[in-house]
Amino acid sequence: MPHAHGDPLDAINLIANVTIFLGYLVVPFTVLVRMPLTMFVRVSGALFFLTCGITHLAMAFGQERHDLMVFNHVVQAAAVLCFVLSFARMVAVASTRLEERRKAASAAPDAGGAR
Repeated sequence: MPHAHGDPLDAINLIANVTIFLGYLVVPFTVLVRMPLTMFVRVSGALFFLTCGITHLAMAFGQERHDLMVFNHVVQAAAVLCFVLSFARMVAVASTRLEERRKAASAAPDAGGAR
């Protein structure tokens, strides 16, 4: 249901969306940099979080249908696919390596066993 311009919901919407924008903006600098990621995963993740933030900033000011937002959403769509697929690949490779190490460790003779 539409509401009158300037009512409290406008202020709440503005504050919430600006807060979400700021949250997305800090993820690359507080989370992604602390994870052992490839440069491609890190950059595509940063681009994804940045474009998510831009979407919420546009929503905060009622500009989500602006022409530049169409471009932002296209970049966001590509970034999320690159980020998720490349991150999933990293996790799969790491999981395989971990399982191989576990198998090798369980097959190795006990180093502290009887002599």
